[in-house]
Amino acid sequence: MKLQFHWWVLSFLAIILIRNFLESILEKPYILGFSRDIFESQMLFFGHYTLWHIGSLFLLSLILHSVTKVKIEKITKVVISFYWITCLVPVADFIIGQGQGFIIVYATGWKQLLKFLNPVILYNPFNNAEVLTPSIKSELLVALILISTYILSRTRKFFFLITGLILYHLIFVSFYVAGAGLLFSEILYQGTGVQLAGRSFYHALFFGDSLVASPHQRFSAFFLIVSLLFFLIWFYHYNRKKFLLAMKNIRIMRALHYMLLALSGVFLGRFCLGREFAGPFSNPFDYFAVFSLLVSIVLAWASGVVINDYFDKEQDKERNPLVTGKFSVYEYFIMGGAYTIIALALSLCINYSAFLILVFYLSLHLLYSAPPLRIKRILLLNNAFISLKSFSAFIFGYSIFGREDTIVKFPLEMMLALLCFYFLASNIIHLKDVREDRKANVLTIPVVLGQKWGKIVLAACLFLAFISTLSLIHI
Repeated sequence: MKLQFHWWVLSFLAIILIRNFLESILEKPYILGFSRDIFESQMLFFGHYTLWHIGSLFLLSLILHSVTKVKIEKITKVVISFYWITCLVPVADFIIGQGQGFIIVYATGWKQLLKFLNPVILYNPFNNAEVLTPSIKSELLVALILISTYILSRTRKFFFLITGLILYHLIFVSFYVAGAGLLFSEILYQGTGVQLAGRSFYHALFFGDSLVASPHQRFSAFFLIVSLLFFLIWFYHYNRKKFLLAMKNIRIMRALHYMLLALSGVFLGRFCLGREFAGPFSNPFDYFAVFSLLVSIVLAWASGVVINDYFDKEQDKERNPLVTGKFSVYEYFIMGGAYTIIALALSLCINYSAFLILVFYLSLHLLYSAPPLRIKRILLLNNAFISLKSFSAFIFGYSIFGREDTIVKFPLEMMLALLCFYFLASNIIHLKDVREDRKANVLTIPVVLGQKWGKIVLAACLFLAFISTLSLIHI
């Protein structure tokens, strides 16, 4: 029986969670999963460390694929098959540390990084490298041996072996495991002339003042974006045609609409609430947080596209990837589920209010597109839902400054003016889908009134929307 790929994914996640649990009870300071700060503990257990391992899986698979040219899905299964070995690391550290375990940290200085670049020090469990525990160094050595064996068995060429080991040592171990990418970014950041108040770039980034309060929210957001980048490269090598189709199907112009709304919310939050923070955007992570918000809202929009495509198969036969057969229903729903999970996870990495607002946005999209309600069929109510979705994207960006008081601190007059504007202006999007909407019995102004009178009424709506924006000048 051929095992479906999602079972490999679930097995990998189970291995990671077992590893995290063992680290939480066996490694110092014993707070990975058990802490009085429940939210911070959850971000560390399910976010930071879990996402680090997911990034490791994709990066190792990409390195092996680039050298051996074996299908990347096969290589990924091989990596998952041996990943259980990592669960032995905290147990071994607990034994070697005589029941005390070790503290796990990243390299935060150039002296530590230079030790990572030295293979004699790095892969010797009896040599203290200040950062890696004895068992982690043994783990990296075992991985080195396994990778060497796999490359030789597949290529039988010494050149590919050396290439693979160099990539493993420099890219995976030194750059990803040791955090060298953060240290190299310090050189670029110093060129801006911004002072770090005597702290290293690493500490200023993750532990200094920021719009994102928790250090492990920042780590989680960072490794989620990194893992997403690795996954996109992985997906491209898995199936180039499906990758390009998936990117195209996001419908970038509509996605850009929600991105700009969220970005406008960020600017408004900076203008209204920026004084409540100690130097917003003085920490470069604040820019990364805004970027994460934009990625999150785009993925949330893309998950809605998947739902809409599934229930619009009969009306949109030319563009719908489910009708053309370029994606199976199983593949499409897996993709939509991934969009949703990543979008929600990214929003939670910023703050809880952003997470709740995105849940609201996704719920609106589900009711709008899917039976039994399928609000898009109901005249005027469909516009009300579109306006609420647009406004939720706007306030989603505002939440990076508003945090738990986002709704309370948002100007009421502006809220009403924006909702009115979105309600009136959103009618224009129905013009391009009149034929499809009529077939699907979706009631919009152009469908009900016809093309001629529909355009006249829509023009009047746009004029009224413009008038409503004038009220914003006086707010």
